[in-house]
Amino acid sequence: MTGESESTDSVLYRLQPIYNRYVRPHLPRTVREYNGVAVRDRALLDQTPSYPDFEAESVRQLTDAVEAGDSVAIVGGGRGVTAVYAVQSGADDVRIFEAAREYVDLARDTAARNGVGDCVAVEHAVVGDAVDLWGDAAEARRVAAADLPDCDVLELDCEGAEVGILESLGPRPRSLVVECHPAFGAPVADVRDALPGEYRVAETVVDEYDDLPVLRAEREDA
Repeated sequence: MTGESESTDSVLYRLQPIYNRYVRPHLPRTVREYNGVAVRDRALLDQTPSYPDFEAESVRQLTDAVEAGDSVAIVGGGRGVTAVYAVQSGADDVRIFEAAREYVDLARDTAARNGVGDCVAVEHAVVGDAVDLWGDAAEARRVAAADLPDCDVLELDCEGAEVGILESLGPRPRSLVVECHPAFGAPVADVRDALPGEYRVAETVVDEYDDLPVLRAEREDA
């Protein structure tokens, strides 16, 4: 019986890449919850119904930073989960810069699905240097960090590009929320060093969901 089980596991292991490449992309998408936010991105046969701890620290740091009436900019909006939380925390205006074409559409759908579509704008754009991009960015507009819009809160979740963005940052938001990516050349120490001089680190914590550090910094004169 053990031998049969191992043989079955081996077959499934070999078939998984074929399923992922040729079958899963063509299956209808269903809605799952990411930290309480409804997202329509999972294939019909996917087994996990929800992700209750999805980017919990990024969500917490962002909601701690946002005040009523704020404008928020997000570089690397992904599924749009933190954008939904930003609006629910009082932001009047959220602008996402997302490099991957498929995530542009997904973030828009997530915002609309969770009732905040009127407050969230999503742009297909790469900000700064493209260090590690997920998905198709061929038609994305290039935006320099110096040309990011003025905002009250800026979130960076951009797979290693955060150091270069901070070093060239144009706007000076009241709060910065940065997910650090040590594997892509952006450890916490380098992110701290790249912060503009008028910022102090308020908190740094490791998110248990993806084991990545999240840093929040506040402008000292705000």
